[in-house]
Amino acid sequence: MAEGKRGDQLRQILDRLKTLEGVRNDVDLAGPLATNKRNVSAWKERGSLPWECLFDYSQRRQISLEWLINGRGAREATQLVSEPGAVYRLDTDQDVLYRIAADVYRALQQSQTDISPEKFSQVLRLLHRDMLHSRSEQVAYEKILEMVKLVS
Repeated sequence: MAEGKRGDQLRQILDRLKTLEGVRNDVDLAGPLATNKRNVSAWKERGSLPWECLFDYSQRRQISLEWLINGRGAREATQLVSEPGAVYRLDTDQDVLYRIAADVYRALQQSQTDISPEKFSQVLRLLHRDMLHSRSEQVAYEKILEMVKLVS
């Protein structure tokens, strides 16, 4: 059943990407995702997308990673955060979130761990909140590795 849920999440991400790009077929996303058509087909077969590809795409297009992965919040990258029961303004640099996301992705690759888009989003949110709470400018990579071990 987990595989079915993962496949549904992948389908939803691909559908959001197709809507953004105005294309009908998944393989037509190869250009916008800076890859080739065979890779897009392989992702579908595996039931997963490489996070790095989504990060790069969202940065180039200024699309909210939260919206792209989970379909929640504003589509365009903004300083508004939407969570169940609350919408608030977050005065932070979007690049900080991308750096944390890239580090989480690197930690997942390093530990050869695969997590759902929902868990990825939760990890990103928790690490970002912790960074803000501690008033630091970045999250220690050791803390990211620890968090990845906890969710796997």
